[in-house]
Amino acid sequence: MPLTVQNSPPLATEATRSNEEDSLNLNPNDPRLVKFARFVNGRLELFTAMTDKEDYVAFSHVWGDWEWRRVPGIPYEVKVWQEKADFIANDLPELVGDGAFWMDTLTVDQRDEKEVLAIVDSIPAIFKMAKRTIAVREPDGLYDCCVKAVEGFKDFTDFGTRLIEHHDKHGDDVWVESYLQRLWTLQECLLSKNIQFVVGKSSMSFWFVNKPQN
Repeated sequence: MPLTVQNSPPLATEATRSNEEDSLNLNPNDPRLVKFARFVNGRLELFTAMTDKEDYVAFSHVWGDWEWRRVPGIPYEVKVWQEKADFIANDLPELVGDGAFWMDTLTVDQRDEKEVLAIVDSIPAIFKMAKRTIAVREPDGLYDCCVKAVEGFKDFTDFGTRLIEHHDKHGDDVWVESYLQRLWTLQECLLSKNIQFVVGKSSMSFWFVNKPQN
């Protein structure tokens, strides 16, 4: 099913009123003009706005072993792997509430090659203008035993000492995390002015799940 923009009533904010006033002057080729999403009564809706006019958060993530899936609350198929599908269904609504957000797998029609290529020009504006970037970490790199090894640490030095000692039990894989291995996620982080790292509740039992780590 093609990804379409819903003609839903906009939320009553200064940003949307400003967008309405400027709508006649929008240039469809302006890289600041992108599709955003928000949840309305538990269902995702899309709308178009300028990155410098909308108050929104941007999501940075990796794709993983994706396939086309149906996700609760999303009215179209999503190109996503199972862990990310669980994140979208179980964690995303709580993180964004009824606010606007941008997440490529949801706001860009991944079946439309032209749209996928065109969004590349908008990436700098999207992450520079976002009030916050939420970086979605993956369920790899650190494990429950690592958390247990540093449990009850006294200070930062103690934390580092415990983790380094525990590292010998894993070899190099303790430091491997797919989110941190991608060039584009590094670029998105460098463009962002405020970053919150989260891990999906269904991915790990880590003590830092969904707590901001700025």
